[in-house]
Amino acid sequence: MRVFRAKIGGSFHHKVLFLVLTIILLMGLAMTVQTRVILAGSLSRQLDQRALTTAEAVAAQSTELILTGDLYALHQMLRDMQTSGEDIRYIFIQDNWGRVLSHTFVGGFPIDLLAYNPAVATKIENQKILATDEGLIHQATVPIMGGQLGVVRGGTAVYVDIPLPVAGRSGGDRNGTC
Repeated sequence: MRVFRAKIGGSFHHKVLFLVLTIILLMGLAMTVQTRVILAGSLSRQLDQRALTTAEAVAAQSTELILTGDLYALHQMLRDMQTSGEDIRYIFIQDNWGRVLSHTFVGGFPIDLLAYNPAVATKIENQKILATDEGLIHQATVPIMGGQLGVVRGGTAVYVDIPLPVAGRSGGDRNGTC
């Protein structure tokens, strides 16, 4: 009995305290995991909805610009829409033949993106999650004028902007000034 008592570590009081602390830690861990799962699901649904809403808005606003052939105004409208939210990673418009009419990518359009959803002339909305170098992108595809003029694709992703502390400074505001 003394050998067992020495290995466990002491009196009955210590054993009960250890058991209570273990239960509290396990419950805390379980609640943390559950909260993370719930928040991840909620964030995913919000990103899906944001991508769909953005693509629908672009589809509605781009109809006249495509019909009149005003590609400059179309590009400006896409850039304005992209800057309206930090979570919008890209927007591009394809005609019925798969040609990209306008996009928001800086430095050229990534051709590999066309392979993710090759069906261009679709009359239904479509949503996919794409695994990219930047992480998961929630992409929505929406037909323009019922699919007669092509499709809009918009991609959203989580934007995280965590300011890093500057060495040698304490306090200060969000801009890093004291």
